[in-house]
Amino acid sequence: MLHHDFLIHIDLDMYVMREPQFDWANSCMVYDPIQQTDERIHNDGSVTDTYNTCLMVTKREDQIFTKWWDKLVKLDAHYKASKEYYDARYTNLDYRKLEELSFDLLSLDVKIHNIPNSIFGETYTPIADMTQDELDHVWFHHYHIYPQLSRYNWLRDIREWNNRLQ
Repeated sequence: MLHHDFLIHIDLDMYVMREPQFDWANSCMVYDPIQQTDERIHNDGSVTDTYNTCLMVTKREDQIFTKWWDKLVKLDAHYKASKEYYDARYTNLDYRKLEELSFDLLSLDVKIHNIPNSIFGETYTPIADMTQDELDHVWFHHYHIYPQLSRYNWLRDIREWNNRLQ
């Protein structure tokens, strides 16, 4: 039985493939080791988890979204004024990733539980490269309809996912 109000956030372009199973706590998905190589790297080692904010579970009373927004607003202003500071501290960081960087930094102030990678799709680890344990934690198909990604064969991935589950 739940004793708190929770908010579950998933991106609108994520399709539920099966019922998600996660801890009822302040949680966010982390990039797996393969995906992480394409994401921002914290060069100073202060942050050990690289969060993917397309899947989050939060307790309403903890106001995670408010705290995250406040951190993002400050980070945005500082990034625009001191981009070279961020270029020295992070690898693979660009402006569009400030949203997730601000959540990484929020995790230094607030306990965030990690949700293992739970997604397959065109910019994620290929299903063929996932272990069975990793595949057991996949609940969503996440893909975008961009002209430059028009070669992504979403139907092939769904078939491969279904075949691996049998």
